[in-house]
Amino acid sequence: MAFMRLLALLGLITACAQAPLEIDRDAQGEPILATVPYDVVVLLREGRETAGDPGLFIEHANFRYTFAAPEHRQAFAADPDRFAVQQGGACGRMGALSGTGSPRLHAVHEGKLYFFASEGCREGFLAAPESVVAPLMDPIITAGTNEALLAHELLTKSLDFLGGAEAVDGAQLDWSLQTEQEYGGVNYQVRQREVVGPGARYRYDSAWNDDESGYRLADGAGSLSNSSSGTRTAQLAQVREMERRHQAHLLAVYQQRDGEHTYLCAEPGEAGVEILHISVQGIGHRIGVERETGRIVWHEYLGVGPEIHFGTVRDSFRAWEVQDGIAIPIGWTRSFEGEEVAQVHRGDEGWRVKVRR
Repeated sequence: MAFMRLLALLGLITACAQAPLEIDRDAQGEPILATVPYDVVVLLREGRETAGDPGLFIEHANFRYTFAAPEHRQAFAADPDRFAVQQGGACGRMGALSGTGSPRLHAVHEGKLYFFASEGCREGFLAAPESVVAPLMDPIITAGTNEALLAHELLTKSLDFLGGAEAVDGAQLDWSLQTEQEYGGVNYQVRQREVVGPGARYRYDSAWNDDESGYRLADGAGSLSNSSSGTRTAQLAQVREMERRHQAHLLAVYQQRDGEHTYLCAEPGEAGVEILHISVQGIGHRIGVERETGRIVWHEYLGVGPEIHFGTVRDSFRAWEVQDGIAIPIGWTRSFEGEEVAQVHRGDEGWRVKVRR
């Protein structure tokens, strides 16, 4: 857990990286779907755990759901989003992009079903579920005429600070890192890579020795892969978490500034730094911009902090580097809910950064 927390605090790509899980396979090498042995329709409607009939089932998104009665199977088939496990079955405590939880370790929160990787994860979730379940949509702030004019001024100046529209729109950032880590008594060669590209495209890859995993985001859809279980389609909460991690990068926010579902607002700041609000696909950002120069001072968004809880993350930038005409933040102070949690410098510790056209 210490290594997972270190990755989150340093802002290294994934908030809860973990060693890959082993997946059961049949004689042909195909993954065996985990069985949900209780009727989820009864559980969510009545709060009772009732055994399902193994012969009465539906296979949906990596799980085999069993039912106590045909009408319950029909109800699930008619509305799987209501009855299926949340986050694609990922551990409810560790997040939508973590390893798969067990159907036998489950909990219901606000009418939704969650699985967990361990009893400790389940207990941690139940202690404060509101702090570990990210909203699908952030509030959208609307603006009057004056605020809208200020917002467009700040957007234009900060876009120029980053390198201008043409450079920003065509840029692709490629971050990579290699480290050696000890986890669970095993020494690992850990390789991580994160690519932020135009067209709302994003990818993350990691490898712990020969165990590889990652995810992809493109055109509003996502996929997850693992060397032991292959590739699967991401569910809605997993896609939203990919979008949040993608938009933790300023480049991704500015590349989507003209999108159909992008909204701008602004509010007066202090000491010459005004506040630009940008909502991209329902994900909100507050960006501190020097009105005179367009320099971006800080970036706030909903993200993951210590103990893998969601809250307000602020990156206060102290160092920038221009590569191929693009200004890239390489040093910043990260705070979570107003308290400093890390000093990050991506020019050290083995980081490699490339700007591609």
